[in-house]
Amino acid sequence: YMYIIKNEAAIGEKNKLTQSNTFFNNYAFAHVRFHETFNTILNKFSLYDIFLVDMNGTVIYSTFKEKDYATNLRSGPYSKSGLALVNEKSYGLKKGEVAFSDFKPYEPSYNTPASFIATPVFNDQKRRVGNLIMQFPINVINSIM
Repeated sequence: YMYIIKNEAAIGEKNKLTQSNTFFNNYAFAHVRFHETFNTILNKFSLYDIFLVDMNGTVIYSTFKEKDYATNLRSGPYSKSGLALVNEKSYGLKKGEVAFSDFKPYEPSYNTPASFIATPVFNDQKRRVGNLIMQFPINVINSIM
């Protein structure tokens, strides 16, 4: 809610909100701590978005906060998307392994073709806590070709 509805940044620029002046909870503190780092990675590697997905399939973080943010990839509206498919594949991966998806239109990003790469995330106690997923826009591949 705070990062989508109350975020005054324009659509496509929701990542500009790093810190809320009215919303204070564990998520808000974590957002402040990690959001700028994810934005830096996003820009350095010409990514479209970066997601964190928990073990239940819920998108708990998105750099851009599009319509897929805070949805469940197992039961929600994007359960058949490339993001959901690569997320499911990654639940079977070990530390350091990655899963890929092919380019295809991705509805939350205005049906722009996108590919996803995912890898597991572990906490300090080496317990699996979810997946890190990066969204690649097709123009990155086109510029290489």
